Amino acid sequence: MDNDTAEIYFRVLAFTGMLKGESLALLWTDINFETNQISINKTQSQGEHGHLLVNTPKTPTSIRTVDFDPKTMDIYTEVTSKQKKETAQKYANYVNF
Repeated sequence: MDNDTAEIYFRVLAFTGMLKGESLALLWTDINFETNQISINKTQSQGEHGHLLVNTPKTPTSIRTVDFDPKTMDIYTEVTSKQKKETAQKYANYVNF
């Protein structure tokens, strides 16, 4: 995990109250960039033989929507934009070998 990824990961956990398993189960579709909100509706855990499992949370009250503060959203947007550019560049280098 690079510094940018670590910074945003721990900031999101700290500022939203999400649990580790909830954060690891997030998809892009769970993030609303217009309203600065995250929909928490699943959790990741480890099953038999180390297999990763994604399930609904244990209790209905664990399914919720939480707000991002504006600074966290700015950092998140910046980091994800940087990652997308890096991925595109790696792919371009692979295609143009």
